[in-house]
Amino acid sequence: HTNGQSYECEICFKTFTQARYLKQHRRTHTRQRYECKNCGKPFLRIGYLEQHAHCHTGEKRYECKVCGKKFKDFSNHKRHLYIHTGERPFECHVCGKGFTQVFNLKQHLLIHSGLRPHECEICGKSFTQFHSLRLHSLIHTGERPHECNVCGMHFRVARSLKRHSLVHTGEQPYKCKNCGKGFTQYSILKTHSLIHTRVRPHKCEVCGKDFTGTRSLNRHLLTHRT
Repeated sequence: HTNGQSYECEICFKTFTQARYLKQHRRTHTRQRYECKNCGKPFLRIGYLEQHAHCHTGEKRYECKVCGKKFKDFSNHKRHLYIHTGERPFECHVCGKGFTQVFNLKQHLLIHSGLRPHECEICGKSFTQFHSLRLHSLIHTGERPHECNVCGMHFRVARSLKRHSLVHTGEQPYKCKNCGKGFTQYSILKTHSLIHTRVRPHKCEVCGKDFTGTRSLNRHLLTHRT
């Protein structure tokens, strides 16, 4: 657990939550470094530099064998594959929730710690992440900076625009391992997979009938009101 204090590297200004992490990081500056001729960014290994160089050339060497999408670097390619496999390798030891990136897991852990260091100056609401605060501030300004280049519809956050764009492309990146059916969202795939496992976690409190998803349950509840 941290006390909110951050430790900054005096060479590259990178920040860390604990002093021991900063100490480990400092060692990277004493080793031999390979510098990018285009932007000056240093790398510890020549292989990392060669991979980084593709950012400047625009070349996308790594192609997804499932959907054909191409990437400049291997790390983004690997992260993209989780969309198709549904894999979330970084798991929270408190609640078991999985994430595709270790950074997202670290941010999630703040929920359990109770720390909300980022506060809105307008309404006082606090957040675990600065990114969440920045998105929240758009509620007060009414700003929707992300525009669909097909239909002109605007969105507050990039992920909403990305999800919306699938309407135009027809892409369904989340595939069911059992039947191959595709979906635009991981949450919908997760609900669909319950059909194959026959798990029905949502129960009607009136008649006791079980359902795989909340939508089906809510639709069913209307029958009791008539």
